[in-house]
Amino acid sequence: PRAEGITAIASFVNNGMLVEASGGESLGVKAERAVALIPDFANTVLDLNVHGSGSGASLIDFVRRSPIGNRQADALNKLSLGGAGSFDFHLSLPMKDAKGLLLAGTAALKDVDLEAPDWKLHLDKINGQASFDAHGFHAGPLDATFRGQPSKLDIAIAAATGRPDTEF
Repeated sequence: PRAEGITAIASFVNNGMLVEASGGESLGVKAERAVALIPDFANTVLDLNVHGSGSGASLIDFVRRSPIGNRQADALNKLSLGGAGSFDFHLSLPMKDAKGLLLAGTAALKDVDLEAPDWKLHLDKINGQASFDAHGFHAGPLDATFRGQPSKLDIAIAAATGRPDTEF
């Protein structure tokens, strides 16, 4: 998804570029710090590191609209999130061959409420760490509340499930 309202300084060094951003937003998700590097325009590989945060609703919306989320649209469309979270990710994207994309990131969930009416599932106060890459998402074990009782939650989407026939 497109980023807007970016506050950044771009430095052109030899045949490359370094961009350091101290703010920006995409679909309600705030990028608080980002560094983008293209070491050599002749062999263009974008190296991007971002730290940001947002509400649970804006974060799940961002994931749904991303190329990663498009592949898991059926499962993601059944979820709504409250609360908030922060994230860090590293992306390496070769411009000549996007199949060489590398993505690795983490997210910290803070008092997130999860609703999945199709599955008759409601969880409150989810807290903990998640990780994601270009192939899937894993969170857990997370602390949560289910029907008023302290609970543990473990979620995997796509390749993170470890089973090719299982999306969620």
